[in-house]
Amino acid sequence: MQLPGRLSGSSLTTVLGVLHAARTTGVLEVSRGASEVHRIAFVDGLVCAVETAGPTPSLADVLRRMNACAEDALRRSLRRALSERRRHGEVLIEERRVSPTLVQVALRKQLLERIQVLKTLPDANLRFRVATKPQLTLSTLTGLSPEDYMNGEELRAALGYQEVPVDAQITPLAPPVEEVPAAVAPRIDHVRHEAYATLGLRPGADATDVKRAYRRLVRDLHPDTNQGAAAHERVHLSERFRRVTEAYKTLVA
Repeated sequence: MQLPGRLSGSSLTTVLGVLHAARTTGVLEVSRGASEVHRIAFVDGLVCAVETAGPTPSLADVLRRMNACAEDALRRSLRRALSERRRHGEVLIEERRVSPTLVQVALRKQLLERIQVLKTLPDANLRFRVATKPQLTLSTLTGLSPEDYMNGEELRAALGYQEVPVDAQITPLAPPVEEVPAAVAPRIDHVRHEAYATLGLRPGADATDVKRAYRRLVRDLHPDTNQGAAAHERVHLSERFRRVTEAYKTLVA
């Protein structure tokens, strides 16, 4: 897989889309000199962690905005996490201050905000390090797919690339082989690509992977497993559940 050396020759969303399509595991370094290095960790093409050099909201900040935990409980759990050198989310779950589902929702919000910050960089050096188990992996987090951090236009552009061998040149997708009317073919291709992205899969994943991803997401998003979520979070989870179900139906039809 060949990536541009600088953001000036591409865009961060395109790079993230290529890494997702290749189901890459490793860390993308986005740097602007030695003093400003940002890192995005991937597992099987999904963004699982983001480290930024600049100030970004902490998990406690996100939970405050969600009204998910009392302020004094947040402060006590944060002091404990710092003293024990543990992740704040793990301590909150252990102390039953916040449900595991809400911690995961907050962590996803935090990742999205960090990605949005990196998308505003006008230029930077890019370097990808392949790894079996990135050091930034968060065990409590379901990785982000392009659908989560790209708008419609960005998603269409990013998914206009096919999966390629690790050391091959990246090229645009060839036209579909099947004889489908020109006005219909792009729509079919785009719908299926979006369905794969919704399930966190590479385009062309087999039926077994589709079913496995669907079952995992249904388990995470189903209302019965998120009874402790706040009302606005239940709305978000319900919408995600609906999109996942539609994506599954699209791919198994």
